[in-house]
Amino acid sequence: MTTTSGTTGTPGIFLQDRTSLAVAGAMMARMLLSWLTVGDLARIARGGAG
Repeated sequence: MTTTSGTTGTPGIFLQDRTSLAVAGAMMARMLLSWLTVGDLARIARGGAG
C-alpha cells in the first residue's frame, strides 16, 4: 500500500501488487543512478552523504 499526503486536499491510498512494486523500485533505482555518481554511492555506503 502506498499513501500520499494529499497536496490537493485529498489524501490518496493506493494498493499495489508485487509486480507494480518491482517496476516502481526499478524505475526509482534508474532515476537515482542517473543523478548519483559511483563516488556518491561509495560515500553513501560508507555512511557519509557529503
